[in-house]
Amino acid sequence: MGVLKTASYGDLFGAAFAVGASFWAAMGVLGLLVAVASPQLFQMNGTPSGNSGQALGVLVVMLVVLMVLNTTIAAAGAGVWVFARRFLPREKTAT
Repeated sequence: MGVLKTASYGDLFGAAFAVGASFWAAMGVLGLLVAVASPQLFQMNGTPSGNSGQALGVLVVMLVVLMVLNTTIAAAGAGVWVFARRFLPREKTAT
């Protein structure tokens, strides 16, 4: 909890982004396996993908959009936390 009270905006953003990016990287690997094994599960304009190449194209677009959202959420969350921690009670220091 001490890190959350003292870390800079950049450190908070970096940590949040790294956690989110790790999750999307794992989902990308899982998506790659599904795209090869069962490409018809991926929809292209409402039509199932016909082959693995089309499914991989859909997967790439999905991952790019989700990484942009991840970046936005990490930036906003870090900003909100930097603002909100001003209102947290301060630890008492010994004098």
